[in-house]
Amino acid sequence: MAGEAKEVYDHGQLSRDFTYIDDTVAAIMAAMQVMPEGEPESGNFTPYTSSAPYQVFNIGHHRPVPLWDFIRSLENTLGRRAKLELKAMQQGDVYDTYASTE
Repeated sequence: MAGEAKEVYDHGQLSRDFTYIDDTVAAIMAAMQVMPEGEPESGNFTPYTSSAPYQVFNIGHHRPVPLWDFIRSLENTLGRRAKLELKAMQQGDVYDTYASTE
């Protein structure tokens, strides 16, 4: 918010899932503690037993926040109004996105 206008698509009517960075780091650190061990000699390769084992973890808040609420929160925290350039929705964008943490 250094003075230049920020582009806001679909006139701010979108919702997004915002995740606090400390929560993301904590989740990654926790996931690193449960790394699967490979068992290549078994011949039965799964994500857990391959020679390069892996697991998939979805890290997110699972609660979409209206973009206008997010913008207003930033403005209130910073004590000033944002310069916004309202634009139409971009082709291929979606109205609401949020993490599936199930």
